[in-house]
Amino acid sequence: MIEKEFKILITKKKYEELNDAFNWDESVEQENFYYVDAKRVLKKKKINVRVRKDEKKILLQIKSSVNSEGNLHISNEMEEEIKEVPFKINSDFLEKRIGTNVGELYLIGFLKTYRKECHWDKFTIICLDESSYLGTVDYELEIEFTNQELNSELLNKLKGHGIFLNKSSYGKKSRFMRKIESII
Repeated sequence: MIEKEFKILITKKKYEELNDAFNWDESVEQENFYYVDAKRVLKKKKINVRVRKDEKKILLQIKSSVNSEGNLHISNEMEEEIKEVPFKINSDFLEKRIGTNVGELYLIGFLKTYRKECHWDKFTIICLDESSYLGTVDYELEIEFTNQELNSELLNKLKGHGIFLNKSSYGKKSRFMRKIESII
């Protein structure tokens, strides 16, 4: 499945403003567990492997970057339900899914997110995230969409709140990895 999303890092104040500006359909608490290979092959190939756990299920997710311009991220995503969060992911298991042997993957840490979702229309989901990891709390607006362009009414509403989709922004794993590298 191809996933298209805008990721915009925001301040706590902007988070609170946007929280009041939209009608949120649901909220969920989730944990993202991140994995790395010893030779950093996945990073070079722009492949992200994570396990996402919420109160309903545990999913192994593999995202391969197709294109990234500014804060628009387009990736090919596959996922499958698993029984538990593994400490390591077997190289054969992963090779069957990505076609490359990168060796075993090891759990490096996790990030906890409290997410609110607004289903703007049948093509667009707005996600408002508060994430905590390694002593850091940050806030992010994600806009996931499946059609060619975003709804102009939504774009105008975002502009009215000072949100513009042309600034570069790092995704959760990138922010997590930058933080962990600053600690080590």
